[in-house]
This record gives sequence, structure tokens and C-alpha cells, in this order.
Amino acid sequence: MSTLSKILIVILIVVFLVHCIQAADSEIAKKKMRKLSSYLLGRRLTRITEKTTNAQNNHDHVSLCTSMKRLQHSLVVRRSYVPQDSPLAIDELSRAPAPGDSRERLNCVMEYNAYQYEFCESMRFIILNAQGLPLDQNQYDIKRDSRILAEMMKDYLSLEVLYAVALGEVAPHLQTILKPRGETGHENARTTLVNDLRAERARIVGLINGIRANPTSVSVDDA
Repeated sequence: MSTLSKILIVILIVVFLVHCIQAADSEIAKKKMRKLSSYLLGRRLTRITEKTTNAQNNHDHVSLCTSMKRLQHSLVVRRSYVPQDSPLAIDELSRAPAPGDSRERLNCVMEYNAYQYEFCESMRFIILNAQGLPLDQNQYDIKRDSRILAEMMKDYLSLEVLYAVALGEVAPHLQTILKPRGETGHENARTTLVNDLRAERARIVGLINGIRANPTSVSVDDA
């Protein structure tokens, strides 16, 4: 056997081994994504839902003032949150679904954005319940943070719905979003936030109809 033939055989073996390693990594990643999906789902349905309910029922002045002082920092932390041991980076958790994405990836990113949305819902109730209270923050800062939170919730909801559509499923929050949990909108930031989110539901429904009519036009810009 010539030297060239031996070199070609070695190259083929290396390529084969690399392919096997990549396939193994892919299966490992899928396993991690399945595990993360289950974790996020379980945590959202228990601890985070409880957190949202507690925030909705919290009318303690001291507690609300403390939470409002931390709101800006909480928004930064929430926006950059990546679950521990996640096989996906923040940019992968924040992009629209793409052709070739596995069901494990689609489900994992959907659950991540549903989790993020539910967590933000608890912060929304803090802002709503703090309306009218004497706070250290000025009204400009409160309105700014309210607007940032509303935009984050829109982004998380849009991605949650996009990934659910890609999976052929109903997004976890699609049926419950903007059925206000006992509050009535009134004045300033509260009215603005609630009305913005109600308008977003109508936009999301239109987005879903458009995706179903033309599945190839899924775009993060549309989201």
C-alpha cells in the first residue's frame, strides 16, 4: 500500500471519528435539553406560579417599596438569565426557531421563554400594586422600568409562541395571557402596561395566523 493510500485511510478514519464525536455530543446536548425543559416546566408550574400569586396579593408597603428599589437590577438579572448547566447560550435562547432545530431544542427554548415570561409577570404585579404608594423612585424611572418590563414580556411571549407553533403545540401562556388576574386597570403606568399587553395578545394572534398561512416566513423581526 502506497504512502498516499495510507494517508487517505487515516484521513477517512479521522473524519469518521469526528463525525461520531459530533453525533455523540448532539445526543448529549439533546439529553441536557430534555432535562432542562422538565426542570423549567416544573419550576414554572410550582415556585414561579406561586411567586406570581404572592406578588399579586402583596399590598405590604414596606415589601413593595423594597421590591421597587430592586426593580432595575432585577430586570438586568432577568434579561441575562441562563439556567445552570444549560447546553444553550443566551443568544440561542433568544433567537427565533430555525430550520433543522431538533424538537428537544424547540421545546427547551419554548419552556425557557415561558419561564421568563411567568417570572416577569410577578414583577408586573409588583409595579401594579405599588401604584399610588409614596416611593423613593421618581415617576420617570418607574415608567421607564415599566416600559422595559413590558418589552421583555412581549419578547418572551413572542418567542414562546413561535417555538410552540414550530412544535405544532399551543403556547403555555396563549390561553391565559392578558386575562387579568383580578386587577382593574387604572391610571398612568398601570393602565399603560395592561393596555400594552392586551394589544400584544391581539398582535400575537395575528402573527400565529400569518405563520400558519406561510410557515416559511418566521422571522425574529416579525416577533
